[in-house]
Amino acid sequence: MQEWLFPCNPNYYDVKGAFGSLNKINWKQNRDVLVGDTVYIYIGKPDQEIKYETKVIDVDLPRTSIDDSKFVKDGTTYVNHGRYMTLEFVKEFRDRELTYQDMVQNGLRTVQSQIKISDQLKFFINSRKNIGKHSQKKQYFFVFQNESYKDEKAGQYLWAPKSNQKKHSISHWKRMTEIKKDDIIFHSVNRKIKAISIAQTNCLSEDRPPELKETWTTAGWKVSSQYYELEEEFNISDHIEVLMKLQPDNNGPFNVNGNRKQGYLFSANKAMFDYIMEEVIKVQKNSSNRSILQELLEQQVDIEERLDQELVDGIDGLIEAYVNQPVDYKPQPEPKPQLDFLGKKSSYKRNKEVAIKALKRANYECEIDKSHPSFKRRTTKVNYTEPHHLIPMAKQGNFSYSLDVEANIVSLCSNCHNQIHYGADYKEMISKLHIKREKELTQAGIQIDLDTLIEYY
Repeated sequence: MQEWLFPCNPNYYDVKGAFGSLNKINWKQNRDVLVGDTVYIYIGKPDQEIKYETKVIDVDLPRTSIDDSKFVKDGTTYVNHGRYMTLEFVKEFRDRELTYQDMVQNGLRTVQSQIKISDQLKFFINSRKNIGKHSQKKQYFFVFQNESYKDEKAGQYLWAPKSNQKKHSISHWKRMTEIKKDDIIFHSVNRKIKAISIAQTNCLSEDRPPELKETWTTAGWKVSSQYYELEEEFNISDHIEVLMKLQPDNNGPFNVNGNRKQGYLFSANKAMFDYIMEEVIKVQKNSSNRSILQELLEQQVDIEERLDQELVDGIDGLIEAYVNQPVDYKPQPEPKPQLDFLGKKSSYKRNKEVAIKALKRANYECEIDKSHPSFKRRTTKVNYTEPHHLIPMAKQGNFSYSLDVEANIVSLCSNCHNQIHYGADYKEMISKLHIKREKELTQAGIQIDLDTLIEYY
């Protein structure tokens, strides 16, 4: 699938108003865009920034089918255009997150017409989209592509067979199934790391792409991944002693002699990522390349996880003031909380008072199971439970109204709180909480299906 950048003149069309009221809009079509492509909407002066990510769900329409006439300010270039497509809202970017100046420094040449996005600009946009995502579950992989790199890089994917000639599953191919969206992958060709990529999908079952060398089977595993090709490659031989010490004890890419293991995909880890990225950044000659890689490195420090823990720790001394207050919460849409910036990182504020009231609403009991054992707080003789945002605050940019509301904050015992983040049964827990809170979330202007909610974890 392709990624596109479409300009919007705010003097002609109020796209902010349109997406504030509609989930889908028609757009005039000048290029051969396909269903499933991604379209980023760039708003011209005075904004001069990408504001929306959309998905193409219909093309080559002879006329418009969605009434957005109240948002058309000057229809002379739009009405009776003769060829339209339908765009579905995916994400709203924060103000100043993807500015014209930033994009010019990262491969943008023009925004005068509908354009296909370059690889460099794709990588920059995706790196910005990853800001604020939880990195606790992020995984790292090392792929050897001596023969397949050219074709797989051109197609922006990884592919491996499901079995060998004897129909046996091979571990380094099956490891493809471990890759999740947003995982980091190092691409090695002839003892050099040529590219770094970010997985755009979970692993899918898909037949061998026709451009790849024919194998004994067509059945395979595929992951779409956004490649960023390094200007200056990383020579593995120069760093092999360090990499051997840092690699995982199990399924790492190198054997005891420092040679690559025979196979396709192997496990890496955060320590390898940090070391390789720091060394790669040092040798990049182009300042924009260095800044993109530096931003990717900095994103692995998870500000969202730290803020969630600060909320849990920070409410203890404040709970007593609310113990005897009545519970009178009625769900309704609330404005988004303030966005704070720390360098290139950003996050949405958590309101301690709201979290405390959410615990009181639940009578300081675990909402997975009220019978779960707890203990009394030292400061106030109520059960110890912890506030948890069912829809993570890191996803606030995807929603029009605040996620920091009591409808979205559940009370969990400390065991369940850890389990929902790191345990094997997290899907069942999320499903149970989603059923309990779906009505209140809707009343608060927050709509989310179970599959999407589970993906957020």
